[in-house]
Amino acid sequence: RAVPSCLFLVFLCTHRPLGVEHKPNMAALQCVTPMPYANVAASTKVSMKIKKHGSGISFKKMMHVKVAATRARRTRTRPCLRPRVAPTCSLAELLPSYKAVFNFENVAVFPFWLGMIVAPQWGVTKKVMSSYAVFVPLSSIYLYLAYVSLSEPAILEGFSNSQDIAALTQAFSYEKTVAVGWAHFIAADLFVGRWIYLDGLKNRLFTRHSLLLCLFFGPTGVLSHLFTRIATSNWRGEELVDIMIAGGEQNDGTAV
Repeated sequence: RAVPSCLFLVFLCTHRPLGVEHKPNMAALQCVTPMPYANVAASTKVSMKIKKHGSGISFKKMMHVKVAATRARRTRTRPCLRPRVAPTCSLAELLPSYKAVFNFENVAVFPFWLGMIVAPQWGVTKKVMSSYAVFVPLSSIYLYLAYVSLSEPAILEGFSNSQDIAALTQAFSYEKTVAVGWAHFIAADLFVGRWIYLDGLKNRLFTRHSLLLCLFFGPTGVLSHLFTRIATSNWRGEELVDIMIAGGEQNDGTAV
């Protein structure tokens, strides 16, 4: 019984009245081309069109439409992928912040003072402090912080009138300006401390107290060293050599 039933169905799908020209249903033929990104709802529409217009097309066309509908059910809608955009960053984001530079210079300068105060006769201390290379990074830090600070229009306006203390007070109310001033103090104090240290080595002077005062109070250490020089010169009864004068002899004395 199954074979005659199949043949009857084939006859119904392929039969058309005699003398009537067959015209394909264009609405049904539009469903022939499979849609690669169709979803389940689209496949359901295809099945409804097959049921509605199936009698007007051939069996071969109808089977092709059914295959397309099956493929449409198996496919899923692909998510819309946005193109990847390479991250961009400005030069200011690559450079360290002024706070990081401020913290770094406070820690980096301490070993130089420690060597001059605790181990003035150590060979490493003498070699390092006899060179001007230590001031290259300190000067670079100062220039960088000055650039960051003066990039602010309000700070630049405050320094434009340096004779007015109110304008300078307004300029130093910014953290960036304080960082620049602190870098200035660190470089200048270390330069003066280096002079006290080398002068003590040359003239065999006690310099620890003057270096401590110079580290914390700047010019006070210079004044202390000058008094130490005068007292030592009178006690010895000889004139001390000033290392700031060109052409002075280099003595390999031992600091107290």
